[in-house]
Amino acid sequence: MSLAREGDKAAFEEVVRRKQSWLRNFMRRLCRDVTLADDLSQQVFLQLWRKIGSLKQADAFDGWLRQIAVNVWLQEVRRIQPESEELEETDASSKPVPGLTLDLNQALATLKPEVRLCVVLAYH
Repeated sequence: MSLAREGDKAAFEEVVRRKQSWLRNFMRRLCRDVTLADDLSQQVFLQLWRKIGSLKQADAFDGWLRQIAVNVWLQEVRRIQPESEELEETDASSKPVPGLTLDLNQALATLKPEVRLCVVLAYH
């Protein structure tokens, strides 16, 4: 982490390699769209690269990464907010049929973005 903070590209590549799976899964749970999650993850890593010099303590990296990821996702939610009526209709139509088992992603898909964020942050 220290080398990455000093601008070492190879060290930053290692950080990305180690954290990309976690970040992509985190974003997928938040946005329910694999392609969008990958795009948002890329935005997170770009912001991380631009701001990594401002990270004061290497051991605070995970929390810092999570905060950047949440901010990127919230920016996306705000960007699509005018379409929220469409999203609510989609959420309502994707509600599970009683008696069928749910997987985590289906259950998360039924929640509003703000609530989904809280659940994902609590358990991810």
